[in-house]
Amino acid sequence: MRQTEGREVVIVEAVRTPIGRGHKEKGYYKDVHPNELLGRCYSEVIERARSEGPQSITRHGRERAVVLSIEDYRSLVAQRPDFKSYLLGGPKVDDFSVERDPSGGREIDL
Repeated sequence: MRQTEGREVVIVEAVRTPIGRGHKEKGYYKDVHPNELLGRCYSEVIERARSEGPQSITRHGRERAVVLSIEDYRSLVAQRPDFKSYLLGGPKVDDFSVERDPSGGREIDL
């Protein structure tokens, strides 16, 4: 068995990747470049994000990314305040008073 270093197998949720490239003369996808196959899987994930909602992408069983439809993304961005509004929307300190110790501090030997 030949091992190839640096290659990973990625399963994208329930999106099926085509099988059939094992034999050079057989298989429906024998003449399709692997990048094109990956592009088809990405396209399916994007379509599912539009029809079913956000799609989670995992790597080694851990969630790493989420694919959102443009509509979902725009609704999230619309709810986010701009930087000035964010700063002005913080805790109000109008009634906050600071009392300072009137003593001159501690004595220091120089």
